[in-house]
Amino acid sequence: MISRAYMVDITDLGNPMIVGTAALVTIVWLWASSQRDMAQVFAAAAISTVIATTTLKMVSIALGGELRDTMFYMSTGAPSGHAALSTSIYGGIAMLFAVGSRGVLRIGALVLLLAAIIGVSLTRVTLGSHTPADVVAGILVGGSFAMLIGFVAVRRQHPWPSLTPLLASVLAIGLLVYLSGLRLQSPGLL
Repeated sequence: MISRAYMVDITDLGNPMIVGTAALVTIVWLWASSQRDMAQVFAAAAISTVIATTTLKMVSIALGGELRDTMFYMSTGAPSGHAALSTSIYGGIAMLFAVGSRGVLRIGALVLLLAAIIGVSLTRVTLGSHTPADVVAGILVGGSFAMLIGFVAVRRQHPWPSLTPLLASVLAIGLLVYLSGLRLQSPGLL
């Protein structure tokens, strides 16, 4: 059995401070490596995820659990912001690696990023923060923006630079933010 403290550590990977840091590092890296089109798409996807999630949470609050006692029941906190953000950002980074890298780097990055998405999503339910439907809704919201990133990445005409510095930067800076204990709290909205 995984301890509650460990589950909180895993779910914190979906905290807006940590996910936002990963997004910012990715956007800056893309811009600095002359991948400005991808930097703009990534930024738009990140911002759109926040807007869509917040809007859907407001709708969910207004509905007040209309689907209670059905398999589609979502709490008034649906969709899960942690699931939406981690799926959008980590999934978007995974799309960059799926398209722009090869071999061990691609496999390692994809496994690591998908493990983060799965870990965040499962712990939102096991910690009692969200219903399974809330998390699925968050994954669908975030996944749509990650797919947009992948769609644009596949259609690029420019060669990809080495993505190793991106992975190293996201991991190093993300780890520093994670260990610092800084977290954004946005009760009910994200």
